[in-house]
Amino acid sequence: SSDLERDGNKTVLVPNQKLEMSGNELTVRNVDAHSMISWTQGVYTYDNESLENILRQLAEYYDVKIQIESNKPNYYTGKMYLNNNFEETLNALNHMQYVDYYYSNNCYYIKIF
Repeated sequence: SSDLERDGNKTVLVPNQKLEMSGNELTVRNVDAHSMISWTQGVYTYDNESLENILRQLAEYYDVKIQIESNKPNYYTGKMYLNNNFEETLNALNHMQYVDYYYSNNCYYIKIF
């Protein structure tokens, strides 16, 4: 566990919890710690996550720039192994939903159908 103190208020975090700050408000949330750190083992785990957020996380992991165009949010749960490059990962995403992309000026432009 971890003890945190702010302005005289003490908060104790136990395993599988995280602390979020929004403005001056602190909130403790329960999390699945394994899925939050699975990327360190080459696996990206997601639970009811929008495809846009999945793509943003993958872009951060692969250190690439992206622009996304999407008309509707689609949510997925699963895991993805990160042993491929970004383009191979985009091609794999086509098995979940049709994704069209092109690369120009150091950026991937992605359209989700």
